[in-house]
Amino acid sequence: MKTRNLLITNTSKYTRIFQIRNDARVCSIYFQKYLGDTELTFTGTPLTPFDFPDPITYNILFRLLYMYLRTQHFEEASDLLVINRKFAFAVYRQIYGKFEPNSILVMISRLSYTFRILQAFYDEYLSERNYSLETNVAIRLERRSIYTVPLAPWDFYPSVILEGHANLTVPQQPVNTYCTGRNFGDIVQVIGASTQGVVEATQIHHPVFTVILGTLSQSLIPNESDFWHNRYFKKFTNLLRVVFGNHSGVYFMVNPVGIEESPFITQSDTFIRFQ
Repeated sequence: MKTRNLLITNTSKYTRIFQIRNDARVCSIYFQKYLGDTELTFTGTPLTPFDFPDPITYNILFRLLYMYLRTQHFEEASDLLVINRKFAFAVYRQIYGKFEPNSILVMISRLSYTFRILQAFYDEYLSERNYSLETNVAIRLERRSIYTVPLAPWDFYPSVILEGHANLTVPQQPVNTYCTGRNFGDIVQVIGASTQGVVEATQIHHPVFTVILGTLSQSLIPNESDFWHNRYFKKFTNLLRVVFGNHSGVYFMVNPVGIEESPFITQSDTFIRFQ
């Protein structure tokens, strides 16, 4: 497993993380900032007096879709879904695999809900000011009255509630989270042991998403024994990494084995991370 030696320092407010290179040089690690709305500008794109063949058109639409997603223009990405039925079908298959419903309208509705949840993650979490400089922050989603089996992202309202949570643990490795800036999107997770002030990091996660899937009465829904096999949230995790980067840390809080049927559990200290 590849490791990186880190030097982690604290200022009066925030944490700074440096990498110690093999030549003993110390370099700052800069993490992407999530600062709210950005504008897309298109320049130098002439109109064409002809139609492209379908494969070229779909290729252009896919590139445009992922450009919108990676630049956090989720509403524009949703608008692309209604351009063409075949394109919407292809997007659904690419994001959620072969578990499609029979109706193309249902596919578009599910994708639109998914993009709205991504929008909520960005607007109400990543670019939100972290006044308390808290590092253990969970994103709670509340389930709608109509939902599917197995549980899926479109079963939840596209709005988040932020709350604290128990420390994450990884077998045989220390886990520490640091606030490197003023927003929740500046939280960085470092996994690795510290020796003489230097952290030998095996994993660095940024941004960090710790998700609580609950009912309107706050009951924790997923169970440790079966959520591992949830195909829709596996695919949703992959989408989060596509949109926000491969180093995103995505965790789901679950009811631990043995107390999975209690409706009174709102949080636990058990988490699942899809690889």
